[in-house]
Amino acid sequence: MTMKCPSCCGSGRLVIECCDGSHGCSCHGGLVDVGSCKVCGGSGYVDTENYDSKANVNWLKNTGACFAGSGHQSGIFRDSIALNGNPIGENE
Repeated sequence: MTMKCPSCCGSGRLVIECCDGSHGCSCHGGLVDVGSCKVCGGSGYVDTENYDSKANVNWLKNTGACFAGSGHQSGIFRDSIALNGNPIGENE
């Protein structure tokens, strides 16, 4: 039996908050789409008895990224790893 993915609410996309948009980060203080949801593999649905609810968290930890957007262009975090995701919604 399947159900809507509890991590992406069925969208199949991994959308996370980044920072406040300071120092030139592309997130502008909003949400950023960083690719397909790792919990459901991008399908939007999971097997009710067999899915890894921490797949997105584990993936993010493994990237070593500090920012979901482009990251700071100046300041002490300017050389931090960034995912360069796409800002969404009114923050584009």
